[in-house]
Amino acid sequence: MTSDTKNKALYLLSMLLVLAAAVLFISLRLRRPHAVEADLPALGAELTAAGLTEHTVFGSEAALKRHFDLLPASFAEMLYFSPETFMDIDEILLIKTADSSQAAAIRAAMEKRIETQKKTFENYGTDQFSLMQEAVIYENERYLCYASGHHAAEALSLIRSRIEE
Repeated sequence: MTSDTKNKALYLLSMLLVLAAAVLFISLRLRRPHAVEADLPALGAELTAAGLTEHTVFGSEAALKRHFDLLPASFAEMLYFSPETFMDIDEILLIKTADSSQAAAIRAAMEKRIETQKKTFENYGTDQFSLMQEAVIYENERYLCYASGHHAAEALSLIRSRIEE
């Protein structure tokens, strides 16, 4: 094989690899769940009917500010079930962002809430602490969800079924 033929073969091989990488990237991007418009009040009623909001109360703007340091007026929409008492850790927060620039700050507030709750219950609330180890945060194109407590996984599953295609 001549040097010119080897160069052409290497060039073709490198182009095929670039094309394969592009096809893989596009196919993975298309497989990612897309956000759909959800009726948050109806979703809240559905969570309650399924028994997933036990030990919570419908969260106020003040409770959201106190627990997450977030201002509800800046979001497109939100659904919040806050802990019923200071010893409860059952909590569900679903936020529809006004735009994608809000996602990082909301996620950081959710992560901080998990860490704060873990520290609160670390030495004396062993049941609460172990449940906080299973707290979940989920994010897609328009929504961020935080769930903790006895029904966190089930609540997240129901929420995802309503906000994804």
